[in-house]
Amino acid sequence: MCGNRATGYTFTGSISSVQGSSITARIPQASVGDLCWITSRNGSSIIGQVIAFQDESFNVALFEEPEGIYPQARIHTKGLPLTIPVTSSLLGCTIDPLGNVLSTGEPITSRERRSINAKPPSASGRPPIDTPLHTGIRSIDAFCSIGLGQRIGVFASAGVGKSTLLASIARQAAVDVIVVALVGERGREVQEFIDDILGPEGLKRSVLVVATSDDSSLLRQTAPYTATTIAEYYRDQGKNVLLIVDSLTRMARAIRETSIAAGDLPVRHGYTNSVYTQLPRLVERAGRTKAGSITAIYTVLTTQDDDIDPLADEIKSLLDGHICLSKEMIDLGIRPAIDITKSISRLYPKLHSEDFMAQSKCIIHALTRLLNDRQIVLLGGTPDTELQRSLDNQEHIFNLLRQTMQELTQWSETKQLVYEVAELLR
Repeated sequence: MCGNRATGYTFTGSISSVQGSSITARIPQASVGDLCWITSRNGSSIIGQVIAFQDESFNVALFEEPEGIYPQARIHTKGLPLTIPVTSSLLGCTIDPLGNVLSTGEPITSRERRSINAKPPSASGRPPIDTPLHTGIRSIDAFCSIGLGQRIGVFASAGVGKSTLLASIARQAAVDVIVVALVGERGREVQEFIDDILGPEGLKRSVLVVATSDDSSLLRQTAPYTATTIAEYYRDQGKNVLLIVDSLTRMARAIRETSIAAGDLPVRHGYTNSVYTQLPRLVERAGRTKAGSITAIYTVLTTQDDDIDPLADEIKSLLDGHICLSKEMIDLGIRPAIDITKSISRLYPKLHSEDFMAQSKCIIHALTRLLNDRQIVLLGGTPDTELQRSLDNQEHIFNLLRQTMQELTQWSETKQLVYEVAELLR
């Protein structure tokens, strides 16, 4: 078998039934996770994967549409899981989750292949994260700093600038390699991401794994695993990798679709158990090792700012911090619309001195007072001394947080601005 192509079969079975995207088949000696190929009526092969079985009946999810599958159609397998090619020549490529270059449909040529279901690094073998990853974005570097090897989420509803923020981070982050998984995006947005966000220079050090909204649920849920596997390859070479998965919410929805087709029932907030077992297995694979690091940024789609989202809360518990984007920040003229009063980095104390943390906390507290109590003045009330000082210096606070996508601020300048604004608030 060449890669994931349908050659050299070992086991052959037959299709029993097709119901939507759920395929039932009888395959001797198959196991969960095995790749399968179904011979359609026109002679082409449709690729799938075993996801469940009962007695001798196997449930197969498809990476493609089931067109042309007929009763007793032949299904073949070699009893091997999905593997992808890994090579340094991946840089600059846009591939699908199966490892095929999207522009040609051909797989990457490489002798080394890796299973997409690798185990996370051992807990005892992870070095501490103590080196900041400067993004050039003041509101992140100063108030919810990211460390090399950290896993952090960007939580945002529609239209608040999530893509713009990712663009700024991807353009400016001081890393060796960028791996991006675009899950469930509209087809036209893929080329826009390449042209407008990464640009020619950014693409040279990037690998994109794409599964668009019209792809099967299995293909969409596989994209983050493929991207993580590629990131692990570069980390093992001693490189610092930035992994961006956009979005973890769409991956969770794809897992739900696939598992419901296999017979699972939604048990927690409309999601199946598979969602809550697969997400931690994925995010635990990122991080720092003795060889290199994977700094992972996972986007999470939320509804309204004040709504309770059980899936978002579950994802927060798995990560080392979260950056929240808020429509309220946009109303105040602040872009990127990061709400530093709701964002947190669990590694913040390890990345900054106590003195600097005191300055940043002073600014966060002042912004909290502005957001919560500024209506007092509009209603004719008299602000206390602390609130009045925040009101007097609100433009200094807002200007610290405002930044265009093209604007890059060095850490030394960001640090100086934080001290200057904090001094005005005392």
